[in-house]
Amino acid sequence: MTIPLLTTKLYIPPPRPDLVPRPRLVERLNKGLRLGRKLTLITAPAGFGKTTLLSEWVAGLERPVAWLSLDESDSDPLRVSTYLVSALRTLPGIERLPAPLGESFLAIVSAQLEARGGVLLIEEMLGSLINEIATLPPFVLVLDDYHLVEYEHTHDGVAFLLDHLPPPMHVVIASRAEPPLPVARLRAHGQLTELNADDLRFTFDEAAALLEQAAGLSLTAENVARLATHTEGWIAGLQMASLALQGLTLRESSSARETTSAFIAAFTGGDRYIMDYLVEEVLRRQPEAVQAFLLQTSVLERLTASLCDAVTGLAGSQAMLEKLERNNLFIFPLDNRRQWYRYHHLFAELLRRQMAARDLAVLHRRAAEWYEANGLAAEAIDHALKASDLGRAVRLIEQNALEMLRRNEMDNLLKWLEALDQDALQSQPFLCIVRAWIAISRGQFDEAGGWAQAAEAALAKDGWQRDYLDAQGATRRWMQGNIDAVRSTAAGGAERIPLARRALENLPDDDVLLRSVIALNLGEAYAGHDDVAAARQAFLDAIDIGQRGGNIISTLAAMSGLGELRARLGDLHGAVDVGQQAVQLGIVESKPGGHPVPASGNAHRLLAECFYEWNDLDAALHHATEAVECCRRWGHFTNLVVAYLTLARVQQMRGDAPGVGQTMAATKRLIENAAARARRTSMPVLEKEAGWMAELAETAQANLWLLQGNLDAAAQWMRRWIEERDVPEDAPLPYLVHPRLLFAQCRYDEALLLLEHALQRAQARQRIADAIHISSLQAHVFYARGEADRALISLERALQLAEPGGYIRAFVDQGDSMEALLRRIHSSEVVAPDTVAAILAAFHGASERGVASDELPEPLSDREMEVLRLIAAQMSNQEIADALVISVNTVKTHIRRLYGKLGVSSRLAAVERGRALGLL
Repeated sequence: MTIPLLTTKLYIPPPRPDLVPRPRLVERLNKGLRLGRKLTLITAPAGFGKTTLLSEWVAGLERPVAWLSLDESDSDPLRVSTYLVSALRTLPGIERLPAPLGESFLAIVSAQLEARGGVLLIEEMLGSLINEIATLPPFVLVLDDYHLVEYEHTHDGVAFLLDHLPPPMHVVIASRAEPPLPVARLRAHGQLTELNADDLRFTFDEAAALLEQAAGLSLTAENVARLATHTEGWIAGLQMASLALQGLTLRESSSARETTSAFIAAFTGGDRYIMDYLVEEVLRRQPEAVQAFLLQTSVLERLTASLCDAVTGLAGSQAMLEKLERNNLFIFPLDNRRQWYRYHHLFAELLRRQMAARDLAVLHRRAAEWYEANGLAAEAIDHALKASDLGRAVRLIEQNALEMLRRNEMDNLLKWLEALDQDALQSQPFLCIVRAWIAISRGQFDEAGGWAQAAEAALAKDGWQRDYLDAQGATRRWMQGNIDAVRSTAAGGAERIPLARRALENLPDDDVLLRSVIALNLGEAYAGHDDVAAARQAFLDAIDIGQRGGNIISTLAAMSGLGELRARLGDLHGAVDVGQQAVQLGIVESKPGGHPVPASGNAHRLLAECFYEWNDLDAALHHATEAVECCRRWGHFTNLVVAYLTLARVQQMRGDAPGVGQTMAATKRLIENAAARARRTSMPVLEKEAGWMAELAETAQANLWLLQGNLDAAAQWMRRWIEERDVPEDAPLPYLVHPRLLFAQCRYDEALLLLEHALQRAQARQRIADAIHISSLQAHVFYARGEADRALISLERALQLAEPGGYIRAFVDQGDSMEALLRRIHSSEVVAPDTVAAILAAFHGASERGVASDELPEPLSDREMEVLRLIAAQMSNQEIADALVISVNTVKTHIRRLYGKLGVSSRLAAVERGRALGLL
């Protein structure tokens, strides 16, 4: 799905022919570049010449410039991201890059917006674009009219960009007010060049040059000084004064000097008074045809001849636009061919104030008709709303809403819907459904439920049918399916299951996008309520629907959900099979030369956890690292937190203390940023998720402290947890942290009581994986308490459950005393002897997962032998690709085949196996 772009927003305005040079300001801008500062910030009210100064400066620069003029429509993240990339792609030489600049960045933005429950993660989103920019020659990015940006994520993105600005890039921002960016920090670090209204005010000499050039007569020094004083160097005021003076000169040529002096002497008042007076003077001196044209076309943000013809009802607008430009009537060209123009913003505003409300409505209606006829729906809707042409506005919104929902252009949709009469809106079931999905996207589930109820009430009435809605498939049954889908998404607990099932019954088979999402919701709901069989079927349905409809995001999410379900049942082999299929699908669906599909992150995390349980820490580290990278690019907040915590656990067991610290610090920052954004943007669901993730991260940190032997820190956290949450000390806590702490404190009876309760819950909920860990810890506690017989009973139960899945770390992580207990069972060979042998070998770092035979089932190819030797040389995948002049994906394919032939699942195991076979 592409977003229609107005290329005029990327146009660098050339210096005006009547430009008054400002070398002192140009030198200050140049100095900022020479000193390598990150940001140039120009802030001043309208009419102070910000854009004019930049056009003069840019014209003399040796380095290239990317220009983006922002406007109020740039509120949706995908739209503003697309315009930013389009601006960067105007830089010379960009076409010679191996891949289109920003393609990966836009894919990440789109993926993050599609992530259910996701939030834009700025750091992860902008990383790829910053890396690409870092390879470019030096250039300047100009963001003009930045004050029109209202979307908070845009400010967050620009702030992150400034904090991590790549060396080739210098950013220039022109705005009417200081933007919500880290300006103070940049100022303190000497990274900011600033110009404000005081800097931009015309000096006496500059004012004299402007007035003489525009008015065509030489003013006395006294008159120049008086005008400069009255306008306070305000350029727009001086320009309009020059137009008024020009009219006086033409009318009173015989006594021009006296008339001019009298005019200037009477010139008093503040900026607004002056502007009102001058506009009236300028308009009154223009021919009636020019006055009419200026007033009627002032309703337009951008002007082109055919649009102006439509609004004015007269032909000849191209000639009029060119005449206005020649006469410097505050009009600026927006392209080199003089096809598109705009008025000075303040001039247009003051022109509109001269118009009667009824006249404005007529003009806006004509503009809406022209924009609709020319396929510019967004502009047509804006003008229809301003014209109070609600019938047209509703029709256009309804015709474009589905596509905009798919493109996640929620902010523009919300702006339009809020501009409608709300009582009238609630009579339109389709628009109520759109409004409900917007609320869902913002995590406002209660509000979404209210709009779903309004939609259902409106659907029960007659008179809402639209042929164009039927043509889009938005039939009564489709709408009921959407209403149930909204309610299912917003509902909690078991209530969401029947709603999701009814939604699937009502949604047509060809609505694969929504059907795949609802089937996925259904699988998660069943899994959450321990209906394993129903959850499995729902996940399989979601995979089937998603693959048929090409919805890779929901397909991968459903595959990960199915894998998680198998892991929960203790079936690590089945979980790995599903996880590897999902990872491979993510690679297949990636663009040539690009990253795997970001939604592969959950599959990588699943594989990391499975390989960890198998004690293949190399493979676990690889997949945990990939999980973090994918989830960063995906932008799914909760998945990224869990991926970080998985990585930290693997790093801990590999003895990487610095890595653990860095990973946990990154997790904390992520959660804090999400919580702050949720509070700022009133997203209760995100705020709740941030709270859950904070608890999850704290629990994981406490578990790490226990593994590190830091009992004091773990005990302090436990006391604070119980006090802050007002829960009894015997309440169950996640990840067995409490019983582990009690065991470490030799409080065995208390630990066993918690473990018995936890085991009962795990068995009742078919959580076999949890039961393995609980029983293993139970055995450890019994053995420490001197009850060897009871310890063996618990251990046998754990081993019987663990044998099919091949669990190892669930026992190794209990420590050396577990080894002694296992040897007692191993000597009797009563239960799971092979599993016990593998666990005992893991205590001493031995690997039991290789192929036992001295002969390979299939010989290695020459290329696979090369890859094996380079792996033994500890080269990364990228280094291997560079050495063999192949892609990284090809390297990964060779490694997978190599692992399969050697019967291993990690680099270390492959090297050891190769040496044992005499291949190295």
